[in-house]
Amino acid sequence: MTQHEHKAVANTDEVFLTFVGCRVKGLIHPPRDANYNILLLFDCGWGIGIGPLGGYWTERPEYIKRILDEKKQELLKNQKELEYILKVAGE
Repeated sequence: MTQHEHKAVANTDEVFLTFVGCRVKGLIHPPRDANYNILLLFDCGWGIGIGPLGGYWTERPEYIKRILDEKKQELLKNQKELEYILKVAGE
């Protein structure tokens, strides 16, 4: 497996240029307390955060994994709550 290094100065062309050859795997919207509006996920494990004012920067795989784990927990909690509501509603 190729080791990727996407460290780049925020808000420069280099942020995007370091990802040439990588494929976009998906995007997620952040948890409520995050400092970005969208997080682009790449197949190499890295990501690009895009902020509410248009700023952009790279995010390390460790951060991406943590955010994905948080989102998964949030969705599991929502699923359990929805199942409970449907049960109480008799559906």
